[in-house]
Amino acid sequence: MLWSIEAGLFGLYQLFENINHYAFLTLPEKYSVVYTLLRELLFEELAVLEEFTDPHLTTKVRDVEAGYFLPILDNPRSWDLNARPTYTLRLTLKGEEFMDRYPDELKQLEERSR
Repeated sequence: MLWSIEAGLFGLYQLFENINHYAFLTLPEKYSVVYTLLRELLFEELAVLEEFTDPHLTTKVRDVEAGYFLPILDNPRSWDLNARPTYTLRLTLKGEEFMDRYPDELKQLEERSR
């Protein structure tokens, strides 16, 4: 998930697409996994939820503060790639440092997921 954020997302739904290929998970389980991981990343301040005016991410409105992102994540419309506003993520400095600090562990996790 951190690599996806680092590479750039055009909406929260793209996080779901990253695990959609796991056939052993049901649709609700997939959303649960993404939702839980995303909450952890935001609570641990490894990523920031950003609000844009449109799906093309042309005009940034704000960074959503920690106390305000749960209602956004709980709203299914916020995950829609065509929604207005559109929400995406970017890594924080802490998130970048985490990835730099644990490259071998993250690489092992990535290889196991294949």
